Amino acid sequence: MNILVISHKVDNDGYASAAIVDMYYRENYENVNIEHMPWNYGMDIPDLDEIYANYDKVWLVDLHWPEDVMHDLYLHYNDNFVWVDHHAKCVNDYYNKYPNDLVNGIQSTKPKQQGIHSCSAAELIWYF
Repeated sequence: MNILVISHKVDNDGYASAAIVDMYYRENYENVNIEHMPWNYGMDIPDLDEIYANYDKVWLVDLHWPEDVMHDLYLHYNDNFVWVDHHAKCVNDYYNKYPNDLVNGIQSTKPKQQGIHSCSAAELIWYF
């Protein structure tokens, strides 16, 4: 299985999130190849056809891409596209545009004090 983990590259939450995903697969699966793509806003979105050709599963952690791009990933991968994010505006924007999508993962929109953990993507991945 070839897995791509795309993580926010400018803070420890993105790196910790990617590390948790990596550790999970390495401890629980044999013959798994995990590649990491640290990414930040302002960078070009990678060629989706290249991603589709090379990976069986894609994780997007602690960040989002434009809604249309994420929707394409969702349509291509279904449950093998996993999005974990705690940035409420991004999550709300996506589901306002694509209300019928049920993207695998955890997308939190509530602050921790309201009882839903959303302090960090790493925390959400741990729960997931």
